[in-house]
Amino acid sequence: MVADEVGLGKTIEAGHIMLELKARRELNHVLIVCPKSLQRKWKDELAFKFGLQFKIYESQKDLLADMQEHRVAVHAIINYEKIRMKRQKSKDDSLQRYLPLPYAQRIPEDQREASTKEVLQSLGLIDDDGLLKNAAILLFGKNPLRFFPSVAFKIGRFGKDEADLMFQDVIEGNIIQMADRVMEVLQAKYLVSPVRFEGMQRYETLEIPKEAMREILYNAIAHKDYTGPDIQMHVYDDHIEVWNEGELPEGYTEETLMGRHSSKPRNRNIANTMFKAGFIDTWGRGYKKIRDGFEAAGIPMPRVQNFCGGVQVTVQRTKFMQMMNVGKNVGKNVGKNVGNMSEIQLTDRQTKICKLINDYPHISAKGLSEVLSVVPRTIERDLSELQKEGVIIREGSKTAGHWVLLKQIKD
Repeated sequence: MVADEVGLGKTIEAGHIMLELKARRELNHVLIVCPKSLQRKWKDELAFKFGLQFKIYESQKDLLADMQEHRVAVHAIINYEKIRMKRQKSKDDSLQRYLPLPYAQRIPEDQREASTKEVLQSLGLIDDDGLLKNAAILLFGKNPLRFFPSVAFKIGRFGKDEADLMFQDVIEGNIIQMADRVMEVLQAKYLVSPVRFEGMQRYETLEIPKEAMREILYNAIAHKDYTGPDIQMHVYDDHIEVWNEGELPEGYTEETLMGRHSSKPRNRNIANTMFKAGFIDTWGRGYKKIRDGFEAAGIPMPRVQNFCGGVQVTVQRTKFMQMMNVGKNVGKNVGKNVGNMSEIQLTDRQTKICKLINDYPHISAKGLSEVLSVVPRTIERDLSELQKEGVIIREGSKTAGHWVLLKQIKD
C-alpha cells in the first residue's frame, strides 16, 4: 500500500514499485483509490511514463465483477467514494457534524451537544405538531430531491453562446453544504488560478476572489424560490452568470443592494439557519463583502438584475481574458500570424513542454521535469513564461486541474 498527502509523488513511486513487481512476475491485482477529479490524471501518467494500462471503474459492483470473471489481473482506478465501506451512522450525524466551529459560529455552545430534535427546535425547523418544516429537509435532509425536485446547482461551461455547451456538472444534496461543493468543482474544473512568482515564492490566486464568490453562491442558495427551477451557472470565456428563481424584493434594485439596505430574506428559516452557521448575516451586508472583495482584486463589480423571474448575477472574467489576450499584444511586435507558435520565441524545452501538455493535459510540473530530465524549478519557470506569453493556461486547481494549450505548435 502506498498512501500519502496530495502532490508528494505517489504516482511515480507507485509506478516504479509496479514495474519492479512486474519484472519479478509478482504483479497481480492493482487498485488505485483516489478522488474522482484525479482518476484521469493517474491513468494518463501511468500509461505515458510506465506503459501501465489501467481501467477507471464507476462502481464497486463493476470492479468486483471483473475481478471474479476474469482470470487476468485487474488494474483498476476507482473513486474513493465508490469503494468506501458504509458505516452505521447515529441518527444525529447528518446534523451534528455541522455544529462545531467554525460552522456554527452563532449557535450557543450549550446547544451544540443537544439532540437533533432539540437543535432543530432551537432553529425553528420543527412545527407545533412536531413535524419537520420544509427548510429542515432542504438544509439537512439526506435526499431532499425526493421532496423538492429543484434542489440542485447546475454548472455549465459554454463556448461562444448557450448552444455551445462544452461540459457540465450538477451538484445535488442538502443546501447547507452546497456552496462548499460548488466552490470545489469551480476551482477544479471551471476557473483558473494564474501562477506568479515573487522572488522564489510561487503563488496561485483564484481569478475570482474566493470569499466574494462564496457570498454570491450563498445568496443564490438562501434566497432561491425552491418551487422553481434549479440554480444555474453559465461559465463563458469572458463572464459568469449565476441565476436563481425568485426576483429581488419589491422596490430593490442593484443600487439598493450595493448601498446600505435592510435584509429581506425570501426563506426566513433557511436564512436564519445559515446566519447561525456563520455563512451569511442578517444586516444586508452581503453585497458590501462582495464589493470589497472585487475592489481589492481590481476587477469590475458584478451586475445584479431581475431576469426571467429570478435574480441573475453577472461576473466579468477580467483576469482570464487578460491571460487569453496576452497573445494579441505579443502579435503587435511579431506580425500577423499571432496564432502561430513559430512567431513566439520559445526554447526547444518549452516547445517540448507544449507538445506534452497537448498530449497529456493533466501532466504535472513534476511529471514534466522527470520526462525532460530537468529540475522542477526550471520547469516551473518555463510554465510561468508560457502563461505570460498566452501560450498555455491552467484551468482548475493545482492538484486536480489541467493545462490548456492556446496556440498550435508545428511538428
